Amino acid sequence: MRLSIALAGLVSIGLAHAAQADYKLGLDAYQKGDFKTALEEVKPSAEQGNPSSQFGMGLMYRNGQGVPLDYQQAHKWFQLAAEQGNGAAQFNLGMMYHNGQGVTKDLKEAARLYRLAADQGNFRAQFNLGIMYQMGQGVPQDYKEAARLLRQAADQKMAVAQFALGGLYFTGHGVAQDYTEAVKWYRLAAEQKTPIALIALSGMYANGQGVAKSPVVAYALANVVAEKNKTYAGQRDTLAAKLNAAQLKEGQKLTREIALGTAAVLDRHLAAK
Repeated sequence: MRLSIALAGLVSIGLAHAAQADYKLGLDAYQKGDFKTALEEVKPSAEQGNPSSQFGMGLMYRNGQGVPLDYQQAHKWFQLAAEQGNGAAQFNLGMMYHNGQGVTKDLKEAARLYRLAADQGNFRAQFNLGIMYQMGQGVPQDYKEAARLLRQAADQKMAVAQFALGGLYFTGHGVAQDYTEAVKWYRLAAEQKTPIALIALSGMYANGQGVAKSPVVAYALANVVAEKNKTYAGQRDTLAAKLNAAQLKEGQKLTREIALGTAAVLDRHLAAK
């Protein structure tokens, strides 16, 4: 009896190793864009219960990669993986409930699944759940919890989370209002070329909030964004109208420098004043 149990255990371990090997081969093919091979490798592994492979199957069905796009099938595979504690599957299943893809839209269920993934360190889940707490969607509005979750994602260098956390410090929601902290997080997001963070930072320099007031820097930051997104051309032009010819020339030069790297340029520019 003990021998049969031991042999069964060895067989299950062998199958698990084989399933993981298939998943790695499938992942390599997926990353190369060879979805046909990815499916051939991942599907048997998924059917053997490998959660990573089940997640991969869900991803391919959700995106229509190697298989027809099918949200019901995506939901099936994500759920199988999520039930085994796969954080990426929990997050993606939460997204399906959040957006009503293949299931009836259910923000409470989305929040529950995001929580499971967030507790495993998934920064996308931390961000989404943080925003839900900020807005009171699917969960009671709670700015402190929003700030806590957004900080977790921001600490993992997620740009939109850094921007959102900066916004909480700017308004004083869930944290003590602190313009210096707001600038800190806006700048981290701006360094990743996040347009809305560059615009927010422009406003801080225009008004001298958390930084020394600098119309030239404010113009340059807005100009970086306006050159690619005409939505902000009006804001850029309003700031430009307040500059003299020499300042405008300086601002245009600074625009080119900021486009290459935000923080170091701003530090050098302000230190020279």
